[in-house]
Amino acid sequence: MASITCLKTLMLALIIASALGKNFSPPAARHRFSGGTSHEIEARNGAPVAAGSPAARERNTTVSADHIFYENYQTSLTWARSSTPHDLGPSHELQARDGNIIKRAPGSSPGDPLFKLPSCLGCLQAVNEPGKVTIDTLNTDYLERQMLTTAVDLLNKCVFYTSVPRAFMDIQEWFDRRALGGANEHPGLSKIATDYACRNNLLTIWNMYSGANDVTNAPQKPFSRNYWEVYTPGSWLNFLPQQGKQFTYFENMSRAMARRCGGVVYTMTMRPKNLKKYGFIWGTVEWPTLLARYRSGGSYAPQILISIDAADPRNQFFLDFETQEVISPVRKRDPYYLDVDGLLGKRATCDANLNYEQPDEDWFG
Repeated sequence: MASITCLKTLMLALIIASALGKNFSPPAARHRFSGGTSHEIEARNGAPVAAGSPAARERNTTVSADHIFYENYQTSLTWARSSTPHDLGPSHELQARDGNIIKRAPGSSPGDPLFKLPSCLGCLQAVNEPGKVTIDTLNTDYLERQMLTTAVDLLNKCVFYTSVPRAFMDIQEWFDRRALGGANEHPGLSKIATDYACRNNLLTIWNMYSGANDVTNAPQKPFSRNYWEVYTPGSWLNFLPQQGKQFTYFENMSRAMARRCGGVVYTMTMRPKNLKKYGFIWGTVEWPTLLARYRSGGSYAPQILISIDAADPRNQFFLDFETQEVISPVRKRDPYYLDVDGLLGKRATCDANLNYEQPDEDWFG
């Protein structure tokens, strides 16, 4: 008799389940309130959501309300909802990785790369710290970060050059410089030293900063910077001559170069046996910076100073780093001698940035 009663009870349960069909689900999963299907109010996490609210408008109407997973389809996983990342949670794989790897840059959105960087080295600071560019922001630390070359790249590769005195200061040296040609375009040694460096697979300051962009193509490269557009109208640096700050900027660039050059350091000059006579950028910025690093030592510190005669580059001299006095000539058999007869062909674009130097100025002399 008991078995018959149990069987009847089981059959009744099956009949009820069959009648309810797809609507059979745990009461905790869904709560309905009266008011019609078109103005239905849904309870999420125990709190009712009014019809017409943003949450209600997110409802998925492509799935029948009788579907057993209807409520699952109503869950919005769009990135517009602030709770979505919390609802999804990081996977076990990502949790096991370095948390910094999955962090996104401020202001990013899904679909962006993990790290949103500008298109040139060194421009991140300008993006993250927007503000007016001034001579104070164009300091030596900033300019050192913008260099295209590292200390490793510049080991035994740097060529500095001195100024050329004006006629009233040293008439003979002024005449000697003009005898070399090109003084109307570049009255100093910028062109001569850079061409010489390029043919010896060396570098001057004119090779160490980007000059790929200019005002005309800036819209195509909004994050790239040209560090030579000092006199280009409308450029980001054109305020410098307007404020009389261009030579402070050039000094900062030179100091940044001297912070990175090491090993053998070459300096081209009209008077290679009297390098100490020169002031201006070489004597007041570059050499003092090199000397401080020479005294400190280290893997990439300057170690040897060689002067080169601009009029006859075969004349090269080892100098005392401390006093700039001549120690001895550099002979052809010496490993640091630059062989004029074995010069390479100059790269076509090696001295392109020199086009920005004004005809009556010597920016780094």
